[in-house]
Amino acid sequence: MRIETDKQQVYKNIMLLTAVTARNRKNIEIAVTEDNLPAMGIYMAEGLTEAENELRRHLKSSSEFSLYDTATNIVLETKDILRAAESTTGQIKSSMILYLTHYAISRWVSDIDTAKDLSEPYSNSAGGYLSKLQALVCQRDEYEVPENEYEARQSDTTAIGIDNTNGFMAEAETRQRDLQPIRRIWPDGVVTDIDTNILQDSEKNIMVTKTLNYED
Repeated sequence: MRIETDKQQVYKNIMLLTAVTARNRKNIEIAVTEDNLPAMGIYMAEGLTEAENELRRHLKSSSEFSLYDTATNIVLETKDILRAAESTTGQIKSSMILYLTHYAISRWVSDIDTAKDLSEPYSNSAGGYLSKLQALVCQRDEYEVPENEYEARQSDTTAIGIDNTNGFMAEAETRQRDLQPIRRIWPDGVVTDIDTNILQDSEKNIMVTKTLNYED
């Protein structure tokens, strides 16, 4: 997934927000103009480094994403992230713009003696947007089994159950058959007392004293 955010939108937000703050504070120094945009570019680069470090803490591997800027865009690329939620693309863009806007302003006002008190609030606001950005990038779609695949899995499971049942029944029948007595054909010279079923040799010596049950 590749998400591109327009850097010009970040610059516009910075100039608009600082202009409002300058008017409310009656402090023209706070307002960022086009002449100050190169400095904003440096602050944005710092912000991207912070964002990259934060994302690497929450993603499984650093090779799964890259975050960088070009002449015109901020680019976030994610690779091989299982079930990445593509529906969050718009929110990721918005969070990236707001994060960089507030981060750059916090750095900007920290160098203005009469506006240093604004640095911490803007920095905290940037941190909130960064946390939101991290959560969005790490968000996953729910895993769903397609209906046709679900039915196929059910059929496979049922078939396996039937096969196993047949196998168990066949094994039980074999074992039961092995336990059944079978008709014995004794060698010449071995006789059986009809009344007691005691095996004797031809001289009437008892060979087996335990009564045996045989099939007729």
